[in-house]
Amino acid sequence: VYSSRIFWRCVMFLVTVTSNLYMLVNTAGNMRLISIEMIHISLIPFIAAAGQILPFFTLCCKADRVYSQSMSINTFVKNLQGRQDISMRGQIVLQAISQRLDARPALIGIGSVGNLNTSVMVTFMNVIFTYLVIIYQTKPAEEGVDQA
Repeated sequence: VYSSRIFWRCVMFLVTVTSNLYMLVNTAGNMRLISIEMIHISLIPFIAAAGQILPFFTLCCKADRVYSQSMSINTFVKNLQGRQDISMRGQIVLQAISQRLDARPALIGIGSVGNLNTSVMVTFMNVIFTYLVIIYQTKPAEEGVDQA
């Protein structure tokens, strides 16, 4: 199943988490003296990022469960096909159901990215953290600070 709503949710997830974590890196990088106010300010983007990551992770886990349940149903139908006490008509119906489940498993497509599952979440987080590391490494040095 392709869902354009899920696709846009993935895009928004990438954008908002990246921007929130970027603000966290900038805030933490600019703190010279640690104070309670600065810690509170740096927690805001962290909490905002966590507020996006946890629901998206839950969505990915639900997509994994949908696929797993679909495979369980397919296995059950195939086991029923092998039983001798089912009529010929029942065997034909079970075979049609099994072929349908094999041809179209219960997956949620997100454009050309792939199917929604927890590995997509890991991939997105890798992209976000790689971007943040590159941005942080290419950040110009502050004035008055010696470069090593």
